[in-house]
Amino acid sequence: MATKLFGEQYVAKMDTPGTTKESRENMHDTSHAGSLGDMDAHYQQYRRCVDAFEDIISENTEPYDILGDKRMTGEDIHKAFIEAVKSQQKWHKAELDILDSLIELSDSFKVTDSL
Repeated sequence: MATKLFGEQYVAKMDTPGTTKESRENMHDTSHAGSLGDMDAHYQQYRRCVDAFEDIISENTEPYDILGDKRMTGEDIHKAFIEAVKSQQKWHKAELDILDSLIELSDSFKVTDSL
């Protein structure tokens, strides 16, 4: 039962134990929210990705005397990243093409099998 306070309705009275917490929990649907464990796993994976990028960047930009002018530039590193992404994309597309072919064969087998 709602009560009025300064012309505004509120759901729970402060002096009733437990009702304010229940009132807050029922304010909006949180059924879609992920668990803290899931969010923590995502964050850990994200951090591993950042660390890997940091390693790659620092490994290829440190001013070694041996490399001299042949040191990687930001453009070189970005170009290498894009090449790696495209390589992964090509590999996954080839894998997806095989799966699509298997589905098509399965569908055509069902049709000819029933004849």
